[in-house]
Amino acid sequence: MPADGSAVVLLSGEGIDPTGASDSRAAVQALLDQAPLGATIVNPSGAVLRLNGGITVDKPHTRLTGSGEWRFRSGGSYSTDSDKQNGFIDVRGDHCSVDGIYATNPDGVLNRGVIFLANYGRATNTTLIGFGAGIHVSPAGEFHDFTISGNHVLDIIGNGGGPKDTSQIGESYGDGIMCWGSGVSITGNLVTCKDGADARIGIHVEGLNDQAAKPWVHDHQMAVISGNVVHGRFRRGIVSEGVDHVAITGNTIADSTWWSIALISADHSVVANNVILYTRTAADTQGSSWGPPRSAITLYCVAKQSILNPLVVDNTIRVLPSGVASAAVHILGNDPGVQAVVGGRIAGNRIQGDGRLETGIRADQSIADCEIDDNRIQGFSAAGVSLQNHDGAKIRRNTIAGPGLSGSATAIHVQGGRRLTCDGNVLSAVGTGVLATAQRVRTTITGNAIEDVGTGVDAEGSSGVVLCSHNTFVGVTTPRVNLQSGAVVTGNVE
Repeated sequence: MPADGSAVVLLSGEGIDPTGASDSRAAVQALLDQAPLGATIVNPSGAVLRLNGGITVDKPHTRLTGSGEWRFRSGGSYSTDSDKQNGFIDVRGDHCSVDGIYATNPDGVLNRGVIFLANYGRATNTTLIGFGAGIHVSPAGEFHDFTISGNHVLDIIGNGGGPKDTSQIGESYGDGIMCWGSGVSITGNLVTCKDGADARIGIHVEGLNDQAAKPWVHDHQMAVISGNVVHGRFRRGIVSEGVDHVAITGNTIADSTWWSIALISADHSVVANNVILYTRTAADTQGSSWGPPRSAITLYCVAKQSILNPLVVDNTIRVLPSGVASAAVHILGNDPGVQAVVGGRIAGNRIQGDGRLETGIRADQSIADCEIDDNRIQGFSAAGVSLQNHDGAKIRRNTIAGPGLSGSATAIHVQGGRRLTCDGNVLSAVGTGVLATAQRVRTTITGNAIEDVGTGVDAEGSSGVVLCSHNTFVGVTTPRVNLQSGAVVTGNVE
């Protein structure tokens, strides 16, 4: 426990210039080094402390606070060497906190803000303005147990080339809040990208189990990302990569140019009750050499690791009139031989395409035993739900309204796979209601209400048992049903 709770007021120290005209770094560091264990270090109101280099907090239980300004004037602290990735505050003691400070990076160079290289850290109620990266838990070891809450991380600049950039730069730097570790609570923060900048990720958690400083029972697991607001041209708004058992809930994200929220090989995680405004325009091509699909929520399988049991539920996704997106919810991977998602549930989402939304819910790689239920999808150009090579998909009780029956759009398009259940959906204003091609073993299309479409159900070319029963067709031009010979057709109402 802290041995001494006394305060050290920085303004009183020799060599500290409270006007910000000269460098106070050496004197500030001396006071930190001399402070007793558990001290509270205060930058008092009205002071401006200029730092021409970073400071280090080594002693456990130190609290850094105060409403005076920290003005960081270093020439840049970016390094690809994780052991040299120093911020203007470099925290190396366990149980330390950075609470209520105000820091600026006025020269616009790629300086980091606050970096933790220790466990049990807290960054709360702090304002960081204009940094290349904001609050970080270092990749030098998989540290654990952090609270990052109530901060304003504003005008992150990153190192990408901007909206017209087609190169591969910009993917090494520029995260607002980044935790290379586990056991983290990231709540109630405001994170923004500077107007005209090209930054990487607003809020990012990533596992590095092989770099753990010492073994911990929940390495690369457990994160809560909740109640945050993220906006500006981050390539990705909120990401969990290689961290399992994560809850991403109740956030609002706008302006991301790749993905608003992404689970990348993150198992047993929840994405729920978020609000996404997708504004990326066709002219914005930043990072296009990476070939990213542009989508609101992405489930991305990498390194032959299926994403197990993800829940994507009750989110509100709107593609604004100027926005262009390939999908609202997108499942993909980098190895076609691996099932991208196993046991997933995508349910209760509200998807509105007021701009150019190609597909509502889309799987470009095979999935297994997934449920797509109770979603409301409107305003797409290609398909409401589109699946490739599924095993055991259940598509139930969705309400899907397309652009009109004169076009080629399909409400539900399932190509390749087996054991399809398509039940209780309300489908309207598309060229085809249900298009199920190359299905095997069993295809069940029952209890759907299909209205104002060109073709109701088309499952010709599917094999095995095909059952089309108790569907209702209203305002459907011919053919209402197009099925292979031997299919069971019963109880439909026209």
